[in-house]
Amino acid sequence: MIEEWGFPPPRLQIRIYSPNGTFLGRVDLGYPDLGVLFEFDGAIKYHKPLRPGQDAADVVVKEKLREDRIRDMGYVVVRLVWAELADLTALRSRVAAAVARGRRVVASGGLIGTWSVD
Repeated sequence: MIEEWGFPPPRLQIRIYSPNGTFLGRVDLGYPDLGVLFEFDGAIKYHKPLRPGQDAADVVVKEKLREDRIRDMGYVVVRLVWAELADLTALRSRVAAAVARGRRVVASGGLIGTWSVD
């Protein structure tokens, strides 16, 4: 769909690193060179069997901290859910707005660290 809307093909499974090379996390897809990353949230990852002593809140907090570290590198991070596919016009607008914000970050020199694709 993203390509049909006129955007370039997104990169998939993008690994984000801090300036000193520390791995910060992997995101589902995006345009790291344009400063925008997308996470596609399905409920299944929050229902996986937990480690002993871990609860759902631990999983959510860990995910939030990972995303915060990635945002600290300057990236625009957009979380998407299945329900958004029901309104493609709104979804296209969200993608376009995120790409525009990401381009502004890149133009201002606001991205730090590096990235690679799995």
